[in-house]
Amino acid sequence: MSKQQLSIITRKARLWPELSQETLPLPTPPTAQHTGSPILLITVCSSLGIMGLYAFLFRNYSGDHLVLTGILLMSGGMAVSALANFCLQWLPARKRYRQQIHTYELEIAALQRHLQELSQRELQGQLELDPPLSGSEEKLATTSAPIIPIIPIVQRSFNNQDVQLWSRRPDDPDFLSVRIGMGQQAPHFQLHSIQPSTTSSQTQLRTQQYEKLAELYTTYTTLELPLKIALATSGTLALLGEGTYLQSARRLALTMLTYIAYHHSPADVRIIILAPESQRSTWESAALLPQTIALDQQVNEGSTIGTSNTRVLRENRQASEPQHMVAIGDEAVAQQLSLISREVSHRSLQLTESPAATSATSSHSEHAPLLPHILIFVDHFEEQQQLEPTIQFMPYPLVKGKTTQTLRQAKAQQALTSLLSPSSAPSLLQRAELDLALHAERELGLTVIAICQQKEQLPPSTAVLIEIEGGTAGNTLPATATIRHLQPDAQPAQHCDRVDTIAPDIFRHCATRLQPLRAASPQRLELPTLVDICTLFEPPIDPANYEPQHYWQRGTLRDSAGEPLLRIPIGMKIGDEIQYLDLLKDGPHGLLIGQTGSGKSELLQTIITGLAVAYRPAEINFLLIDYKAGLALEPFSRLPHTVGFLSNISSAALIQRFITMLRAEALRRELRLKEGQPTPRLIIIIDEFAEMVKRTENILEELFTITRIGREMGMHLLLTAQRPEGIIGNKVRDYVQYRLCLRCSSPEDSREVLRRVEAAYLPANVPGRAYLLHGDNQLDLFQAARVTVPIVATTREGI
Repeated sequence: MSKQQLSIITRKARLWPELSQETLPLPTPPTAQHTGSPILLITVCSSLGIMGLYAFLFRNYSGDHLVLTGILLMSGGMAVSALANFCLQWLPARKRYRQQIHTYELEIAALQRHLQELSQRELQGQLELDPPLSGSEEKLATTSAPIIPIIPIVQRSFNNQDVQLWSRRPDDPDFLSVRIGMGQQAPHFQLHSIQPSTTSSQTQLRTQQYEKLAELYTTYTTLELPLKIALATSGTLALLGEGTYLQSARRLALTMLTYIAYHHSPADVRIIILAPESQRSTWESAALLPQTIALDQQVNEGSTIGTSNTRVLRENRQASEPQHMVAIGDEAVAQQLSLISREVSHRSLQLTESPAATSATSSHSEHAPLLPHILIFVDHFEEQQQLEPTIQFMPYPLVKGKTTQTLRQAKAQQALTSLLSPSSAPSLLQRAELDLALHAERELGLTVIAICQQKEQLPPSTAVLIEIEGGTAGNTLPATATIRHLQPDAQPAQHCDRVDTIAPDIFRHCATRLQPLRAASPQRLELPTLVDICTLFEPPIDPANYEPQHYWQRGTLRDSAGEPLLRIPIGMKIGDEIQYLDLLKDGPHGLLIGQTGSGKSELLQTIITGLAVAYRPAEINFLLIDYKAGLALEPFSRLPHTVGFLSNISSAALIQRFITMLRAEALRRELRLKEGQPTPRLIIIIDEFAEMVKRTENILEELFTITRIGREMGMHLLLTAQRPEGIIGNKVRDYVQYRLCLRCSSPEDSREVLRRVEAAYLPANVPGRAYLLHGDNQLDLFQAARVTVPIVATTREGI
């Protein structure tokens, strides 16, 4: 098997064709209008008759003709008036009827043009979804509208520019819907039929009009479109080629295999081939397909994210060639059957142990099929060669004197010989290993496609039967087929007018083009579990060669005038995006909440370290207050930035001294601000603030009174606690602009800080996972950076 350079295929967004689903009513032919009252015609005829009668009676009358003349004039006037009245009714009615016929003919012509356009769009759209494999046998109707040419699959590029390559996903409605040929099908648009009138007054013209409507209805109710089989839901599929039609059934299977390999990624569909040795030339090219790579090997480049419905595939990177699931010959088929049995058992167990399966209210119909979906193609085995071994092994008594290892091999060979004995071996489709797959539930994600030569060989679980009719080697006409659904109350059988069949050389061409392709890894964006603060600075900090002046002079965290932005990196968001804390835009004051073990102290140390690394002591000062022992803040007491460090200030006197110190500092800053003298910003960090509030109730009022104008005075508060403990009142919400919240002990605590419950469900085994609520109610999830990341020591060679 030739090696080719691997190419990564990234699936694109699907461009679905616009298929009209409108319902079109057929226009009703116009009814012939009444052309005049028959009474008027009777009046005319009787008047003329009376005139004739009088003329006959008085033909020899020699007297005064005045009376006769009056009678004749009166009768003639009645006849003329009746005739005029009849014409006045008949002519307009006749004209209206002709206009209705003309309008009806225009409607029929417009409807016919519209139906031609809809049928062309339907065929165009269906061929875009399911293009032909080779050639251009599907001809589109010729109209004035431009036609996008349908490129056969064999002529496509098989690279990332091919938008249809591996485009079908498990959630798509046409997932594992494979084309088998062209046949008459109902389009997406519909026509309303009209029943012709059966009255005795039916005219020949009206009869012709109804015949025209019936012709339109018959022509456009069904169109010749790609005929498809839904393998994901149909169950076991059997391709029946009786007698000389068996080869056509095999070629249809090759065509289906090519369609599946082109439209579906190997991450979603895997293919197993079981074929006799006599058909090696037909199936050996299937080993080139990435969909036939063994299930325990990876088909994606990069890491694969596993879910409850997806097996995690592991690739043996050291293997020179990937193992494929193409079993040709008796011994290979026997080995593959055991793998199929193992996979079915594994999937059954996986489905049973899924969370939905353990629910009392769940049912199998609620499960999505497991992925990747496995298609098992089983070729026809001749009865006399059915799983017959190609090598006759020696019987057990003839192996005396062998070593133990050789003896084990002989026993295995003997077992295989008895297993594959033609006299006792059942049909391949009746083997227990394959029977599990044949009767597998839909949720297991397995489908068997069996090629049979006789109806007696059909698997009992066959749900769809495709019976090939024609297409022998000496017949130039395309093969046809009948599709039957073998179930009670099934839909009527469908007829495939032209079955898609390809030669093995075309199949090998497509398989060779697909061989070097691999699906792009479905990387799931997720947060890292460990972030080193040294990696968040540019350039990354090397603790062994750290020079503070180098980072203090860099302008990445300063404005255009060189002034500090008070913007520091504190962690990493989804997508390897750095999470920043901006004390000017998001502040000036903040709150940090996190229960024991959530990483609160680590995040607090990260904030202090980030400020100390980014800004000079002349720009940033720290006042660190710890109500308890001060273990988290004590390491920073020796920083040049730290102007004060107080710990274990549990007495009211110490707290009052702290408040007095803040008042004095605020007054000093106000005076220096009036004098125009620069003053470094003061970051006041109070750890375990909730405990302090419990001891001294008015400390909140004192603090916020002092720091009310903190932004102008350059004073910033950061209050930390394990639990809110009721300190998040309306007043605190007014003065605290940003909030950092790690894992909370209850949804109520999370809601009190973030007004959401998300922080209560952060993972307990990942310390440092936190939310930042800032700006206009913007909530960011991030992984906090750590200062105390273990340093892995490197050992020099020779030591």
